[in-house]
Amino acid sequence: MKIYLDTNIISTIVNKIGFNRLDINEAEYEALSSVILGSISSGMKFCTSKIAGEEIDKIPTQYREMHSLLFQLLPQLEFVPEHRTNSNLLLLGVGGGSVPDPLLLKLSIKFGNEDARHIFQAIKNEADVFLTSDTKITKNSCELIKLLKPSQLIKLL
Repeated sequence: MKIYLDTNIISTIVNKIGFNRLDINEAEYEALSSVILGSISSGMKFCTSKIAGEEIDKIPTQYREMHSLLFQLLPQLEFVPEHRTNSNLLLLGVGGGSVPDPLLLKLSIKFGNEDARHIFQAIKNEADVFLTSDTKITKNSCELIKLLKPSQLIKLL
Protein backbone atom coordinates (compact mmCIF):
# COMPACT_ATOMS: atom_id res chain seq x y z
CA MET A 1 0.00 0.00 0.00
CA LYS A 2 1.39 3.39 -1.00
CA ILE A 3 0.51 6.21 1.41
CA TYR A 4 1.06 9.86 0.50
CA LEU A 5 1.70 12.01 3.60
CA ASP A 6 0.13 15.44 3.87
CA THR A 7 2.39 18.04 5.50
CA ASN A 8 0.15 18.16 8.56
CA ILE A 9 1.14 14.56 9.38
CA ILE A 10 4.75 15.76 9.83
CA SER A 11 3.50 18.67 11.93
CA THR A 12 1.35 16.36 14.02
CA ILE A 13 4.38 14.31 15.07
CA VAL A 14 6.46 17.40 15.85
CA ASN A 15 3.58 18.94 17.79
CA LYS A 16 3.04 15.83 19.88
CA ILE A 17 6.71 15.67 20.81
CA GLY A 18 6.24 19.13 22.28
CA PHE A 19 7.93 21.47 19.81
CA ASN A 20 4.75 23.28 18.89
CA ARG A 21 1.06 23.35 19.80
CA LEU A 22 -0.92 20.13 19.43
CA ASP A 23 -3.46 20.06 16.57
CA ILE A 24 -4.57 16.41 16.82
CA ASN A 25 -6.49 14.45 19.41
CA GLU A 26 -4.92 11.60 21.34
CA ALA A 27 -6.76 8.84 19.44
CA GLU A 28 -5.58 10.16 16.05
CA TYR A 29 -2.02 10.47 17.34
CA GLU A 30 -2.05 6.88 18.64
CA ALA A 31 -3.40 5.68 15.28
CA LEU A 32 -0.69 7.62 13.44
CA SER A 33 1.97 6.08 15.68
CA SER A 34 0.63 2.61 14.93
CA VAL A 35 0.64 3.30 11.19
CA ILE A 36 4.25 4.52 11.23
CA LEU A 37 5.54 1.76 13.49
CA GLY A 38 3.62 -0.93 11.61
CA SER A 39 4.81 0.23 8.21
CA ILE A 40 8.12 -1.59 8.43
CA SER A 41 6.58 -5.06 8.81
CA SER A 42 3.43 -4.54 6.73
CA GLY A 43 4.89 -3.38 3.44
CA MET A 44 3.30 0.06 3.53
CA LYS A 45 5.30 2.69 1.70
CA PHE A 46 5.15 6.36 2.61
CA CYS A 47 5.62 9.03 0.00
CA THR A 48 5.24 12.77 -0.39
CA SER A 49 6.33 15.43 -2.85
CA LYS A 50 8.32 18.63 -2.71
CA ILE A 51 5.07 20.46 -1.93
CA ALA A 52 5.40 19.28 1.68
CA GLY A 53 8.90 20.78 1.79
CA GLU A 54 7.58 24.06 0.38
CA GLU A 55 4.92 24.15 3.09
CA ILE A 56 7.47 23.36 5.80
CA ASP A 57 9.56 26.29 4.54
CA LYS A 58 6.60 28.57 5.39
CA ILE A 59 6.51 27.45 9.04
CA PRO A 60 7.79 30.11 11.47
CA THR A 61 11.53 29.84 11.98
CA GLN A 62 11.33 28.75 15.62
CA TYR A 63 9.41 25.59 14.62
CA ARG A 64 10.78 24.87 11.15
CA GLU A 65 14.03 23.09 12.07
CA MET A 66 12.35 20.17 13.84
CA HIS A 67 9.76 19.84 11.06
CA SER A 68 12.51 19.70 8.44
CA LEU A 69 14.53 17.17 10.42
CA LEU A 70 11.60 14.86 11.01
CA PHE A 71 10.50 15.23 7.38
CA GLN A 72 13.88 13.91 6.26
CA LEU A 73 14.07 11.10 8.83
CA LEU A 74 10.68 9.43 8.45
CA PRO A 75 11.21 5.73 7.75
CA GLN A 76 10.93 4.64 4.15
CA LEU A 77 9.84 8.08 2.94
CA GLU A 78 9.95 8.24 -0.84
CA PHE A 79 9.97 11.61 -2.55
CA VAL A 80 7.80 11.13 -5.59
CA PRO A 81 8.33 13.12 -8.78
CA GLU A 82 6.24 16.23 -9.12
CA HIS A 83 3.80 15.97 -11.98
CA ARG A 84 3.00 18.99 -14.13
CA THR A 85 -0.06 20.87 -13.00
CA ASN A 86 -0.77 22.19 -16.48
CA SER A 87 -1.50 20.40 -19.72
CA ASN A 88 1.55 21.85 -21.48
CA LEU A 89 -0.75 23.64 -23.93
CA LEU A 90 0.03 27.29 -24.35
CA LEU A 91 -2.76 29.80 -24.76
CA LEU A 92 -2.18 32.20 -27.59
CA GLY A 93 -3.58 35.69 -27.70
CA VAL A 94 -4.12 38.25 -24.96
CA GLY A 95 -2.28 37.32 -21.78
CA GLY A 96 -0.94 33.95 -22.89
CA GLY A 97 -0.48 31.37 -20.15
CA SER A 98 -1.17 27.65 -20.07
CA VAL A 99 -4.14 25.36 -19.53
CA PRO A 100 -4.28 23.83 -16.02
CA ASP A 101 -4.61 20.07 -15.82
CA PRO A 102 -8.35 19.20 -15.77
CA LEU A 103 -7.88 16.93 -12.73
CA LEU A 104 -6.20 19.74 -10.78
CA LEU A 105 -9.04 22.10 -11.68
CA LYS A 106 -11.62 19.60 -10.46
CA LEU A 107 -9.72 19.02 -7.21
CA SER A 108 -9.22 22.78 -6.66
CA ILE A 109 -12.96 23.38 -6.79
CA LYS A 110 -13.56 20.70 -4.18
CA PHE A 111 -10.55 21.17 -1.87
CA GLY A 112 -9.02 24.60 -2.57
CA ASN A 113 -5.74 25.26 -4.36
CA GLU A 114 -3.19 24.22 -1.70
CA ASP A 115 -4.83 20.93 -0.71
CA ALA A 116 -5.64 20.16 -4.35
CA ARG A 117 -1.93 20.35 -5.27
CA HIS A 118 -1.09 17.68 -2.67
CA ILE A 119 -3.98 15.40 -3.60
CA PHE A 120 -3.16 15.84 -7.31
CA GLN A 121 0.44 14.72 -6.72
CA ALA A 122 -0.72 11.73 -4.68
CA ILE A 123 -3.08 10.62 -7.45
CA LYS A 124 -0.57 11.15 -10.25
CA ASN A 125 2.02 9.13 -8.30
CA GLU A 126 -0.47 6.28 -7.86
CA ALA A 127 -0.78 6.45 -4.08
CA ASP A 128 -3.54 4.32 -2.58
CA VAL A 129 -4.16 6.65 0.36
CA PHE A 130 -3.80 10.37 1.05
CA LEU A 131 -3.08 10.45 4.81
CA THR A 132 -4.02 13.68 6.56
CA SER A 133 -5.28 14.98 9.88
CA ASP A 134 -7.31 17.67 8.08
CA THR A 135 -11.02 17.00 8.60
CA LYS A 136 -12.03 19.35 5.81
CA ILE A 137 -10.23 16.98 3.42
CA THR A 138 -11.42 13.68 4.91
CA LYS A 139 -15.08 14.75 5.06
CA ASN A 140 -15.02 14.80 1.24
CA SER A 141 -14.59 11.88 -1.09
CA CYS A 142 -12.49 11.38 -4.17
CA GLU A 143 -13.05 8.49 -6.55
CA LEU A 144 -9.34 8.34 -7.45
CA ILE A 145 -7.79 8.01 -3.97
CA LYS A 146 -8.79 7.28 -0.37
CA LEU A 147 -8.66 10.42 1.80
CA LEU A 148 -8.09 9.15 5.34
CA LYS A 149 -7.15 10.17 8.84
CA PRO A 150 -4.75 7.82 10.67
CA SER A 151 -7.63 6.25 12.67
CA GLN A 152 -9.50 5.50 9.43
CA LEU A 153 -6.40 3.91 7.89
CA ILE A 154 -5.88 1.67 10.92
CA LYS A 155 -9.42 0.29 10.45
CA LEU A 156 -8.55 -0.69 6.86
CA LEU A 157 -5.37 -2.54 7.79
